[in-house]
Amino acid sequence: FVTAGTLSSDLATISNITASGEIDAFTVTATTMVAVTYANPSDARLKKNITSLPSSSLSQILALRPVSYNWINPSMGTRRQIGFIAQEMRTVFPEFVFEDKNGGLSMNYTAMVSPIVKAIQEQQKEIDLLKKQNAELQKKYDSLEKLVKELINKK
Repeated sequence: FVTAGTLSSDLATISNITASGEIDAFTVTATTMVAVTYANPSDARLKKNITSLPSSSLSQILALRPVSYNWINPSMGTRRQIGFIAQEMRTVFPEFVFEDKNGGLSMNYTAMVSPIVKAIQEQQKEIDLLKKQNAELQKKYDSLEKLVKELINKK
């Protein structure tokens, strides 16, 4: 469900937009679009089959290929863009990719937040483990260094 007060582009201004169901994003052309606030419904009461993301989120994120590109059609913009290729994204996160009736692909970039957060959490666990191992190795090193100094001083 989408509600917007005003949608403006270089070509036209449309006011009081309300839509529900699927919206074909390929029919919208704008030079610049500015959104003040965009919120996705996230209330637990609206959801079912809730499960935590798997611990493979980091490997999935690492499998992505961020790219820069220019649009073939200049009406979509002439500035250099950054993002992903939907065909490639579909092999890693198929739930982020949508296909319109003409076979055109679009992506839900907002949905990437959850696996990115999970990947950061996975990395933090690895960092914490490495810090702990490093501290243990430092203690062993300090003990060995002290022992070597004692042995050298006994000579």
